[in-house]
Amino acid sequence: MTIAVALGGERFERGLGLVASLPRTLRLSQDPFKAPADLVLVDGGAEWTDRAAVAIEAGIRTVVVLDPTPADPTSLADAADALGARVATVCSLTDLASLGPLRARLDDGFSEFVLDGSTDGRLDDLLFSHLRLLQSLGIEDLQMHAVARSGDAYIIEGTGRLGSTSRRLRLTGARGPGSARTCLVGHAGGATARLVWQAGTEARPAKVSFADADGLLVLPAIHEGGRRHGLRTILAGSDAAQDHAHLRQLRCLSDLLHSLLHNNR
Repeated sequence: MTIAVALGGERFERGLGLVASLPRTLRLSQDPFKAPADLVLVDGGAEWTDRAAVAIEAGIRTVVVLDPTPADPTSLADAADALGARVATVCSLTDLASLGPLRARLDDGFSEFVLDGSTDGRLDDLLFSHLRLLQSLGIEDLQMHAVARSGDAYIIEGTGRLGSTSRRLRLTGARGPGSARTCLVGHAGGATARLVWQAGTEARPAKVSFADADGLLVLPAIHEGGRRHGLRTILAGSDAAQDHAHLRQLRCLSDLLHSLLHNNR
């Protein structure tokens, strides 16, 4: 059985790539008005909450948002609850399969995390993806403040809780030519954990490694992008209740981002 998919938003190539990568599971709906789709893939650019709301109001019961940008999806989550619809999100970075092995190794010894990134797009979107990455690794209760910021760069410091322990956090980002890139380094005494990921046309498997007194361990590469892995997880029947919780968390992260990059100091 294949699932009929419709696309919503301006950047259709993202959704088309996903449909093409799962030919036994997904097929593109040629006329969603005559033959309603089972699933809508919505581009997460500006006004993605409106596009997702239109889809569920039209009777679509599963909407997946690709790389959502900062927004307040509270009304969307409420509408999805009322209509019995599912609105999930997938992200190129935070849904990487390689985050699972990394997260499993982040024990109490890791006291500090440094997250650096670059983008040729908006700094807001870069920082938003990095805040989501921290949460995906289980780092919660983010207490952050901007040390320095400009139109093209930022330095942010603070703390977050991993397990029952507070950890130091430092985030830096810059805008410039070239593909988006993220490097996360966790420090634990004489040991380090490292994630390196690059997006865009030069995308390649994320590199995850651990180094300590015994040497360097490089985990096997997983040749699957975050969006595809995240969508497969949803199609496999992941917990829909978690989707609504994630939607509500996006508002908190959007508010935090605004306070870090846009509020007057």
